[in-house]
Amino acid sequence: MAGAAKALGLDRLLLIPDKIPPHKALQASSATAEDRLEMTKLAAKNLENCTVSDMELRREGRSYTVDTLRILKEQYPRDELIFIMGSDMLMSFHTWREPKEILSLARIAAFPRMADDEMTHCGNTEAIRAYFGDRLTLMNIEPVEISSTRVRQLIPVGAGVEYLEGEVYDYILKKGLYRTAPATETLQQLRDFSYPCHKAKRVPHVQGCEKEAVKLCERWGGDENTVRRAAILHDITKALTYKEQLKMCERYDILTDSSEIGEEKLLHSITGAYVAEKVLRESENVVSCVRWHTTGKPDMNIEEKIVFMADYIEENRKFPGVDALRELAYKDLDAAIIYGLELTMDEIKERGRQVHGNSLAAYRFLKGNVQ
Repeated sequence: MAGAAKALGLDRLLLIPDKIPPHKALQASSATAEDRLEMTKLAAKNLENCTVSDMELRREGRSYTVDTLRILKEQYPRDELIFIMGSDMLMSFHTWREPKEILSLARIAAFPRMADDEMTHCGNTEAIRAYFGDRLTLMNIEPVEISSTRVRQLIPVGAGVEYLEGEVYDYILKKGLYRTAPATETLQQLRDFSYPCHKAKRVPHVQGCEKEAVKLCERWGGDENTVRRAAILHDITKALTYKEQLKMCERYDILTDSSEIGEEKLLHSITGAYVAEKVLRESENVVSCVRWHTTGKPDMNIEEKIVFMADYIEENRKFPGVDALRELAYKDLDAAIIYGLELTMDEIKERGRQVHGNSLAAYRFLKGNVQ
């Protein structure tokens, strides 16, 4: 907002947290309106010519922009009001309450959301211009490539801190907001923490992995609670981008080798193990199961083997050889892991990538034991 305010040459920047958002339902873990007001004040402490207002918190009902602008126009009748928003909001603006009235009360200034934002960088704005006319300014400033929704998704797993002022992050931790102080004693509480961290299409895989882990545990032994918890958490940071994974490793001094840094698919097992250990205080065995579920390692214990295999063969998996691998997993678990590693190594080699040393070591260890 500070960059946008400077680009527009504003005399004053007014930040107004809403009380009840009109277009979305707040989750149970969301901050209260009072919390959002306090965090806004903390974030704005060092901004010049900036005022934080609680006017929407003092009103009853949902916080509609048109109502706020009417009040501001009465308070500042001689001033021009400019409403700043992300360019992603332009496409849905017509669905807001009294959008034409909003345009009569204030100009709209939109900042780009992404570096390849077509609306602001490629000139693809005919429909937008036709609707907004001369009441719209598209700002040519550095894109803001993060949303508040995305930050809320990152915070529970210890990522995204770089987008927040230090005092704001401290406030979040102190108050336990956005699932930063989760209750995960029971399996259902752990699921309630885990599932929102994933993209929706990934949740069935997590559920399938837990289900398969229990079945393998019944066949081969091991601690059911351990494999359930590890299965629920094994992909906990999978939704993080490669850049976010690297930032998390850097911030928390998570040690990785060069082959892991260079292979995006491997990083989530490392950062996921960090979340299991440091954020959720899981047992050493659960952490280890999460850590090695992707590459495997030599001399895995029974729980590590089960989670490794459950991730590979759960009911939603579809790839050539999976049916044979499922059958083998209930006849000879070590042989199934060997076969799974062979499939993985062949696929990696076909992509022209180098097989990770831990996978090779796990393969050689198991081959030496079964011969």
